[in-house]
Amino acid sequence: MKKILILFLIVLLLHGCAESSNSSYKLEGESANWKGKLDIQEHDINDEIKEEALGTFEYLGDNSDEVNNVVITIPVEIGESGFAIRDFNELSSSNSLEFNLSDKGLLGYLKVTKEIDINISWKENDERYDENIIIELDE
Repeated sequence: MKKILILFLIVLLLHGCAESSNSSYKLEGESANWKGKLDIQEHDINDEIKEEALGTFEYLGDNSDEVNNVVITIPVEIGESGFAIRDFNELSSSNSLEFNLSDKGLLGYLKVTKEIDINISWKENDERYDENIIIELDE
């Protein structure tokens, strides 16, 4: 009986060590030509923080058929450049762009600033445009 009790306590202890917790953060913002949203999921598994982010940016301008070569630049905490860059050849049929980011340090950046200043550049009618969109934490 004593061995069973010890075994039960060991299993209970190991299960407690494998606990994980999740938090989610939503950021939204709008500029003259873009509406942006970033959903970040934080996973704490055995004291190791992992993050997954889904970014969605919708073009609000009139000439969506002419938009191409879109570059989205997001400041992050990890990596030599300090930026995550996503390139797109064209918009989707819903005039939007979607991308995933994993473990890029967005949460470290976000916990200091409460907002993220994202740069979007694109070509429209053979002219290059550049615009910043600030997405803020939806508290």
